[in-house]
Amino acid sequence: MLPPGGDDMNAAQVNAPAMLVSFGLSALLVTVVGRPMPQGALERPREVSSEGSLEDARGRSVPAGAYRRIVSLHAVADAVLLELVEPERLVGVSAHTLDKNPIGYRFGTARGIPRSKDVEAILSLRPDLVVVSKFAGEAYLARLRELGVQVFDLGEMRGVQDTVAHIQTLGALLRQPDRATRIEDDFLRNLAALRAEVGSRDQPWGIYLSVLGDSLFGGTQGTSYADLLHFGGIRDLAAERGFTGWPRYSPEQLIDLNPPVIVTSKGRTTLICGHALLGRLSACGEGGRVVEMPESNHSDPGLGLVDAAQDLQTLLYGVEPGGTSSALGRKRTIAPRTAK
Repeated sequence: MLPPGGDDMNAAQVNAPAMLVSFGLSALLVTVVGRPMPQGALERPREVSSEGSLEDARGRSVPAGAYRRIVSLHAVADAVLLELVEPERLVGVSAHTLDKNPIGYRFGTARGIPRSKDVEAILSLRPDLVVVSKFAGEAYLARLRELGVQVFDLGEMRGVQDTVAHIQTLGALLRQPDRATRIEDDFLRNLAALRAEVGSRDQPWGIYLSVLGDSLFGGTQGTSYADLLHFGGIRDLAAERGFTGWPRYSPEQLIDLNPPVIVTSKGRTTLICGHALLGRLSACGEGGRVVEMPESNHSDPGLGLVDAAQDLQTLLYGVEPGGTSSALGRKRTIAPRTAK
């Protein structure tokens, strides 16, 4: 998940299962994630009303149905929809996903849409459903609705808890609850397996740190970066010290934290450790680590979190001779089953 300031990208038979998921989701995620969920952070699956509609994150009612031409401007929904519906039904996805995500090639002929304001590009695809995030401008969405297009705001993208809810919500919206359950099961099973790999290790304390111009942003509890650290095998020092969300650190705050491990994006080590003050951090010294993650998936708040956490484990714990990861035992390609 991108720090604040990101754009659109940077997006009756179903009712009973949805209610069960709603009541049991928190306990299930605490079991998988292995720590309490922040109060208020849990996104709940949307319930199908007796009229066969769902209320989206903006409080608007959208009918459930077998939509045939779907455009997704939601980073989590892009990958979930790829598994949930037949490929020809997904006619447009976020341009960032198409261009930057390792699974981009799997979207076939789907068009990349940069932002919600690109209304003409969206309309050219003749969609009957557009899935968006909170970053989508309401004025642009209103125009789509005026022209008869159903628009569904799926909500926040803050990591595992939201992703599970989004899987179930999309399954209900598209009347594919069984497929959604299979995707959810695979996602949580893979995360549980990753967590088991690091559960017995002496996991180091560390933080996620992003350098944006002259600003230093973290990513901690309440964001997907907290999940990345957790499943990658790092104890979140920022969360331990009471930070939440995407804190904007001063150099002095980072020196006070003094993390022995910093996780960041590719090419940021020099910017961090070459800083006049930050060069004093334990992570930049002997015995410390600055782990650079591949740009392709480390900020993915959805299904791609599995691959990102696997990459972090491999980078953190090293690779044994023969190419097997000492953290995972073997290099795996983890992906949800394709819906049948």
